[in-house]
Amino acid sequence: TGKHKRINSATIFFACLMVLYIAVELIAVYTGWLEHITMLQNILISQGIIFIPTILFFVITKQNFRETVRLNKMHVGTYFIIPLLVLCIEPVMTVVNAISMLFVKNYISAAATQVVTGYSYLTAMGLMALTPAIVEELAYRGVILGNYRRTDTLGGILMSGFLFGLMHMNFNQMAYAVVLGIMLGLLAEVTGSILPTMLAHFCFNEISVCIGYFLYHDSSLKKVAESASENIVTTKQLIITIVSMTPFAVGGLCVAFALLYALAVINGRKEEILGMFRRQ
Repeated sequence: TGKHKRINSATIFFACLMVLYIAVELIAVYTGWLEHITMLQNILISQGIIFIPTILFFVITKQNFRETVRLNKMHVGTYFIIPLLVLCIEPVMTVVNAISMLFVKNYISAAATQVVTGYSYLTAMGLMALTPAIVEELAYRGVILGNYRRTDTLGGILMSGFLFGLMHMNFNQMAYAVVLGIMLGLLAEVTGSILPTMLAHFCFNEISVCIGYFLYHDSSLKKVAESASENIVTTKQLIITIVSMTPFAVGGLCVAFALLYALAVINGRKEEILGMFRRQ
């Protein structure tokens, strides 16, 4: 059927992304060219690996871009609720990140430090917040969720979240990216648009950019930040973080779901969302 053909096309799209990622990684390992490029070039290449196949997907499949990614207007109140939603999700991300660090190293923090210390604030914001918010959302909440939801909305949200995490290709990032991907998928459904997910994705990344930039550009805080980055985070410190932040994570998650429900109401999608869970 047409619906299953669209799901198959989204699956092939993701498979192509993964093959491209692995091919680039292998080339980088055997040639060592990653050691000779700047962090700016590194990020642009990684985003290009997602963006170019996304554009080619619509050229090849001839799907309606606006209809698939749901480039729809949203209620003006959505703009004010989304930053609150992101703040409520942050403690959850902190706990999940700390749990993952019990088993693997956090590699992304070093890369983020290079960006915020080596470039201007606007450049760092563009590289780490704005570009991923547009490119990754078009691919995962646009192409993948936009097609997977045709037969099973809730299943599509879970699948797009899982694939979003898998795309990061390391367990530390994958752990919290899956959670974030599912929340962004729910956000896309309660608003009926990809624009809120782009805004939420931007806000989530921008928090890290702001903290990192001002931490390393304030003379009184720079020494503290550099000292902290040189010390290895111990298991005891991670456990303390997990235990202390879990109540905030649970409370924040409850408020986040309440905000998602409010977004469904003001965007006129309450019945669609309730129906999505009733069918399950």
